[in-house]
Amino acid sequence: MKYTIIFLVAMLSCQLNAQIEIIHVPSNKPNEVIPPPQREYDNATMKKMEYQKNEEKYLKDSLRLCSEFQHIKKFHKCRNRFGKFGFADIKHQMVIPFDYDYIQDDFAPLMIVGQKKKYGVINDKGKQVIPLEYESVAYGAVNKYFIGYKGQKRYAIDLKGKLIIPENITLDDEYLGIIAYDTLSKHYIRYNLKGKKIGSYNCRFSGHLSSDRWNTLEDYLIEGRKVYANGVADSLCRTIVPAKFSFLDWINKDWAYLYNYDGKTRTLYDIKNQKEHVLNFSNILEPVSNDNFIFYNQKGYNKYYGLMNGQLEIVIPPQYNLFQTIKRSNFFVVKTSNEHYGIVDYKGELVLDTIYSYALPSVLEKRKVIKGELVFKYDSTGYVTLGQKIDDSIWLKYGLWHVSKGLIHQPIYDDLYVLSDSAYVTRKDELIEVHSFDGKVYASYYGKFLRLDKLLIETKKKPKTYLVFDDSGNEKAELPNLMTLSIDNKYYVIKNDDSFALYNIEYNQLTPFKYSSIEPLYKLNTQDLQKFLALSDQKNFESWVAWATLTTDGSVVLLDINGNEERL
Repeated sequence: MKYTIIFLVAMLSCQLNAQIEIIHVPSNKPNEVIPPPQREYDNATMKKMEYQKNEEKYLKDSLRLCSEFQHIKKFHKCRNRFGKFGFADIKHQMVIPFDYDYIQDDFAPLMIVGQKKKYGVINDKGKQVIPLEYESVAYGAVNKYFIGYKGQKRYAIDLKGKLIIPENITLDDEYLGIIAYDTLSKHYIRYNLKGKKIGSYNCRFSGHLSSDRWNTLEDYLIEGRKVYANGVADSLCRTIVPAKFSFLDWINKDWAYLYNYDGKTRTLYDIKNQKEHVLNFSNILEPVSNDNFIFYNQKGYNKYYGLMNGQLEIVIPPQYNLFQTIKRSNFFVVKTSNEHYGIVDYKGELVLDTIYSYALPSVLEKRKVIKGELVFKYDSTGYVTLGQKIDDSIWLKYGLWHVSKGLIHQPIYDDLYVLSDSAYVTRKDELIEVHSFDGKVYASYYGKFLRLDKLLIETKKKPKTYLVFDDSGNEKAELPNLMTLSIDNKYYVIKNDDSFALYNIEYNQLTPFKYSSIEPLYKLNTQDLQKFLALSDQKNFESWVAWATLTTDGSVVLLDINGNEERL
């Protein structure tokens, strides 16, 4: 009984306390501070608070996680863990802080950036040049100004952030200066890039060719005086081709080739005489000179090519499955329906019978380093490599034909490669010969050859060693064994037995043969990358191109372009 009474008293006390807590009202004493209720933070907020406490640590982590870091650029774009973009330099110092939701990929004196769905331009010091107030920003013609977009309006802005055209005038076209529309006078006005009014403009433009086609227009603009109509006007808005066609395919100084609205016919327009030639038989027309055009007829799935002159006379009937120009010449490579190749001239006369299994005009890829960047240029040599099967063999024998010298070699060689317009190399059995332009042989070797960016010949006299030749057939260097790796198209790794060395693009040796491997910097593992980052604060790593593992102890060594080493 005693314990029952105690239990009931305790229960009553708990109920009274609970009621007191429920009805409790805070007093309004002046110095009393009521603590705020406890908040539950989401993960993003927690990460942000953690980032603010450890900003320096996470900054370095963000740099290490940059996808562009692997390229070891002088300036590389980075993104932190909150999705903000910036740029860091080679020493991993922030040049542009993580302030932007968008920033262009390439570091430049002026860069397009975005923040909270508004876009502008900053300079390489991070200072705003164009305020972040546009819905989007793009580069103008030839990157000499910017275009800012707001709703349906476009504004031309110079490289200092100043409007080139007034507020009441909106950009309409940015080719050949700036064509803008004045909403007050309702006239088109032409401005130069300094904002000076050149004069009124009477044309309205509705579209443009793609950039590769634009290069053929020279000083022409596409005119659209009718809805969805395409013609051509010059820079003074004088009509070159009337705007009555559905599509402009190409144009040169003498001719324009256009599609008609019926979808079945094409028009070849004579610009000089202002005449229209409607073509009912042609699906395609390609200019090869001022007054000659390749065309084809399509029958089912087959296309048959021929040649037509400027008077629309068919010079060569559409009878070939291939009709390929040989640049800087008056000849064409053709292929018959039975898969045989030959060469014809502009009159359609055979200058090389269609008896070959293969014929290919030689176009060379020339490499040049301009301001540290590798540039590729393609050029014609005038040579055509011929191939022919002998005795129904699956292997081809190769010969050579030239636009001015005619047939130089019947197909008798196991391999043939054109080095330039002055030299070529042949192989028959194991005899390799380097030929001059006049067909004379001035170098002979027994072995095999490779053609990479240079001619490489391995001779029996020097096994596992390749001689390097330039495009004129002159011997330049010796390379042991084979090329195994290219680094940034500027440096090569060469193997000698079980060791490697680093060479530059001119095949000059930069390091000795003592490394078990040579790899690009971005292949460093996480631990070695951290060591690299630590060293980068003390040394200039702009010239460091590769890392190597020594055969002796397996440690990682950095290599620069002068062959200097730095052990991690």
